[in-house]
Amino acid sequence: MDVVPVNFSMEHKSMLGNVKMLMERDGGYVAINPKFDKLITSLRTAVEKCEGMLDKEATSYSFCSCYQCIVKLQ
Repeated sequence: MDVVPVNFSMEHKSMLGNVKMLMERDGGYVAINPKFDKLITSLRTAVEKCEGMLDKEATSYSFCSCYQCIVKLQ
């Protein structure tokens, strides 16, 4: 396994945009197993602040940032 550092201060806009595109376009391209209920809740309650930043105080749990890293497109 390779560990790749992610600079959120420089890539947050594009990573959040990738997540939104995968979740919203044409009914969504992602299927999440219901057993990952905290991830689903985190994505459903996610709130975007200005400048494409995730409002972590308004979002339940902290799985959105992890999910952003997972779907980060090269």
